[in-house]
Amino acid sequence: MPASRANFEELGSRLYSALGLCLNAALIAATIFVIVLSFRFGVDRGQDTSIPIRGVGHFLDAVCSILSQKRYGAGRYVCTGGAQRDMEAAGLGSDQVTLDRVGKSLSEWLHDTAFLNRALKSVFLLPPMPDRRAHRAHVGDLRAIGWGGEAGYADFVDFAFRLLGHKVESLNIAFFLLFAGSTVLMCIQFHDKSFALFSIFSFHSAFFSFLPHLDGYQLFTLNNPRMLSLLAIVPALHALFLIGYGIRPSRAAVLLFIPQALLMAAAAHFRALGAYSVLIALFLCSVVSIGVVMWRRRGDRLEVLRRYWAILVVFLSLAAVLLFSAIAEDERLAATGGMRLHTFWEPLYYNLQYHPRWHEKYSAQHGGATGDAVAERAVASYRERHQLLANPEDYFMGDRSLGLTLSAYEKYTRAAFLEFVAKDPWYFVELKYYNAMTVLHYVGASLRNAWASMKLGFLLFAACSALALVVQIHRQDEALSLLGWTTAALIASAVLVVLPVWAMIPHQDLMADGLVLIIFASFNSAFLAIVLLGLVIDWQAVRAKLPALSLRLLYQVLVSALSLSIVVVLLLTLRDDAPDPLGRAVLMSVAGLAVGLAVAVWFRHIIGVYVQVIVLASLAGVYLLELGRIDPIDQVHHEEQLWRLVKARKAALQPVMIQHPPAMYAATNGMLELPTGDNVIPLSGIADRPTLMCREGSRAFAEYVADEHGFNNPKGLWGTPIDLVFVGDAMTLGACLPARDHFVWQVRNRYPASLNLSSMGAGPLIYLAMAREFLPTIRPKYVFYMYNENDDLYVFDARGEGGLAIESRHGILRKYLDSDDFTQRIVERRDDIQQALKPVVDSKIWAALKQRRPWKSVLKVLGLSRTRAGLREAIPAGALEPAATGVRAAQPSSSAAARDSVEAFKSVFAKTVRTTSASCAHLVFVNIPARATVCDGIDHPSKKQVLDYVAETGVDLIDLEQEFRNAVTNRGRGNVFAVPPCGGHFSEEGYKLITERLLQYLAMKYVWQR
Repeated sequence: MPASRANFEELGSRLYSALGLCLNAALIAATIFVIVLSFRFGVDRGQDTSIPIRGVGHFLDAVCSILSQKRYGAGRYVCTGGAQRDMEAAGLGSDQVTLDRVGKSLSEWLHDTAFLNRALKSVFLLPPMPDRRAHRAHVGDLRAIGWGGEAGYADFVDFAFRLLGHKVESLNIAFFLLFAGSTVLMCIQFHDKSFALFSIFSFHSAFFSFLPHLDGYQLFTLNNPRMLSLLAIVPALHALFLIGYGIRPSRAAVLLFIPQALLMAAAAHFRALGAYSVLIALFLCSVVSIGVVMWRRRGDRLEVLRRYWAILVVFLSLAAVLLFSAIAEDERLAATGGMRLHTFWEPLYYNLQYHPRWHEKYSAQHGGATGDAVAERAVASYRERHQLLANPEDYFMGDRSLGLTLSAYEKYTRAAFLEFVAKDPWYFVELKYYNAMTVLHYVGASLRNAWASMKLGFLLFAACSALALVVQIHRQDEALSLLGWTTAALIASAVLVVLPVWAMIPHQDLMADGLVLIIFASFNSAFLAIVLLGLVIDWQAVRAKLPALSLRLLYQVLVSALSLSIVVVLLLTLRDDAPDPLGRAVLMSVAGLAVGLAVAVWFRHIIGVYVQVIVLASLAGVYLLELGRIDPIDQVHHEEQLWRLVKARKAALQPVMIQHPPAMYAATNGMLELPTGDNVIPLSGIADRPTLMCREGSRAFAEYVADEHGFNNPKGLWGTPIDLVFVGDAMTLGACLPARDHFVWQVRNRYPASLNLSSMGAGPLIYLAMAREFLPTIRPKYVFYMYNENDDLYVFDARGEGGLAIESRHGILRKYLDSDDFTQRIVERRDDIQQALKPVVDSKIWAALKQRRPWKSVLKVLGLSRTRAGLREAIPAGALEPAATGVRAAQPSSSAAARDSVEAFKSVFAKTVRTTSASCAHLVFVNIPARATVCDGIDHPSKKQVLDYVAETGVDLIDLEQEFRNAVTNRGRGNVFAVPPCGGHFSEEGYKLITERLLQYLAMKYVWQR
């Protein structure tokens, strides 16, 4: 019997070893797979072939620096005038003169990869200048490429060009080659260390989860210089695990780590503002660890050196890179007062305008300046007040007309900033508080996005890895203290990496490295929690320390009850909710796991324990994912917050109403039955009630008090002479913005007799219904027909049907098209409609609040409602994105359907023109461009046909496309739309563009004598 038991244990040991090898191989394979996915993600979206708008200056400076070396014999990190002129002649310039000469807008130039590659090839084929020595001796025609960015970025571009050729794609490929090479070195070193391998897999998963949000963080592409600091993280992990596992400096370990240390130092050189944060975090964590070891070993310095040799290699590599940059730097850089590194004090002064009270307290002192001009005004004022204008050493080549040198500007910015803080220290303290709140907001959003994007496969893989770690900890192949120490070091590093951004400017595009590191630390923290859970559940390891019977029985009962509760809820959801096939499969899979857990909990066998670990970890992951997920609908419309507001108003006995637009009846082919028995489709909401609309971005919920007919107007306009009428959808209603920021309200400030007849989701057939029902009564002077390219004909940049197609299927709305005389008599039956409509909306509110009772919310979580909604909302990526080069036209799902929709629009619009003319009103067609047109330069397929037909009818036409394209180019997409970079309705800036164009049109007509 003993011999049999020994054989069984030996077999088990071999099995554990084999499983450990399989796990490590799977972790390495999964890591490589995620790297490939990340690379393909950028390639599929054209991110590898374009220059980001926020990185174009860095790129052109880098190219100029490289060309200055090769053609004009300059040292590194400067741009000569000759190289600048060569580039401009080839079309490599983002200034308006160069763009006009090559016939491109900035957006087209950035995305025209073929043109950029031809231009790069042409300038680098130019022969070296014969008088390079004379050029090198000349100082006046030269500028430094630092201050606004790290000059070391030029070395990365030079490396990419030397390795892969003079083309834009080289930057992305070089980044991933370094990224993947660093990962391979770490996998080789730690091929038998499961936790290290899981950590590298976890990091790449965190990086991949961050990629879909590049636009949201205004990074746009992987070619952004701000992404380069991420190259330092894998080498930092390598060093961390060398220390954690206590690996001594063998030949293999040193040879594998030297490239990592050099890459870490190079990343610090490429992107000093970001990568130094990683180095500082690693250094501080190492100092703490070294201090602890030295205290324990009472000064055994040789042992400390053996354990922490990786830190020494890192700092030697950093010193080597610094020495290289100092030697290679053009000797004229210092003589001209140039800078190689990013400015430090200017961002600090720039950040002062982020305080909410800046405009109240200090804007006037700075002449109303904004952006970089704030620091410029501060420096000019400081130098004037301290009589420092006559110092010749502060000017380029001593010539005052050439302006301050960069180093002098930095010096005076520092002095002005310190003077500002000394005069008002509390302002600075408050500013840092607001900065902290901004950083926390970005961190929270990143964590929510990352965890919401986690796949079930990742959770199961993590659970299996955790199970293997539990076994390895028992066999002492891994140490729980190592897991805890490295996870704590990652969390501390993540915090330290974010600190410089908090201290300087809390811009989201500066936080790429910190946010990825925070996501990575959260993944590893969750993994550690699963391992700890596995250790606690393994009763064989702890039963000697706990009263086994009572606690075990309590545990079995609780887990069984919870499992059976989950099963019951899932079965009820399958019966009542009629989920789609994919959702049904998810529910049945989770129910199967819960049944397995309820059975396994009553078995003491080791297999039962492992089943519990896997299933508990899987269920915990699934429901953590459910809790962390944001319902796709709620993410856009913030429905849960809406109903919380409604509930609070109801509890306070305050009047409140929600929107109930005609588009809801059109979508369901529904009707409202009046007390007389007639069926109608209401064209407005509940009258005389505060009505909640929606919210977008960080704004509060927008609301308005509906007028006598249920529209968004001040009371008292009906029955008075009306000059302007606006007919449109949500864009014209003023969705999700305070009334004061919307274009109708702003036009009304100039022309008070303006009436808004718009509603959410309306389309051309509802516009016709509005015109026929209300214009004969109102008889305005002008009717503005606000046509929305996004969805009036068909949904341009998402799945679904356009408003006209949906409305045409509704029995009542179709009658407006089929008969010129049809009317529902909305105005004269207003009281009957309001009397019938109010109970319908009240019952809708009551039903929604009932569904949000606490116990209902728990059942929704157990039924995985958000997860299933996310699966339903999944859309293939890249289906309607801009091509890699130039501007392309989007194609609808069916060209025949597009033609049909245009012809239907012509019929509807012709009747709208006749109805308007019959009311003696002047119709003005206003074209609101689609998001994809404004953001990505995609031409709307039906635009020309629609506008040509509108022009044929003789109505006035206002096309807003060029205004919005110019605004995106000059101000950025994030400033035009309510949900940056390109989502939701328009922002305050976007609506201001419409206001200005409409006021310009009205001023030209001279209709009103003021």
